Amino acid sequence: MPTTQLTTGFKDLIRMPSVWVPSLLIFIVCFANAAVAAFLIQFGEQKQLSPTIVGLSFTVQAIVGALARVYFAKLYFYFKSFVLIVAGIIMVAMAYLSIAFGESVMLLLLAGALNGFGLALLMPLMNAVVLRKVTLAERGRATAIFSSGMDVAYGLGALVWGIVVSFFGFQGMYICTALVVVTTLGLVWWHRRLLSE
Repeated sequence: MPTTQLTTGFKDLIRMPSVWVPSLLIFIVCFANAAVAAFLIQFGEQKQLSPTIVGLSFTVQAIVGALARVYFAKLYFYFKSFVLIVAGIIMVAMAYLSIAFGESVMLLLLAGALNGFGLALLMPLMNAVVLRKVTLAERGRATAIFSSGMDVAYGLGALVWGIVVSFFGFQGMYICTALVVVTTLGLVWWHRRLLSE
């Protein structure tokens, strides 16, 4: 059980699997999601979809994400955390593939729903893992590692995906984002004991 004693420094904290594993997973997912945040409007224009229509995808993502968080406790009651983590990763990857190959508004909205649901599963689960084995005094720094990784991922992702899209186009870029997210399944499987506690 966590205590109020300060037992580890920042370097020791970031070496803890319970901190770096979920932080890395969320970093990778947010890195991929930066392609949606930065370039979905332009991709929609290429497919002759108005910014308003594309914006609905973000609205659906927000609504589904909020509802998933409201009912998260019930999901956690019926399913093990490992199952929810894997489901979240698969949903996010499917969202990016729906964007890459979708030619209709409905597929774009489906992508928003999948992305919202998947992220809503992953964020609280990973944050819980980060806080599980740290002391009360270390929780602030552990949370800072977790959240700052997300900020860096979005900033770096926008730059990297901008380069990728110039070589492979929007469809190729979103296929790449799906593949990047799928790679996290290896991380989850390797650390399944940690993530199943």
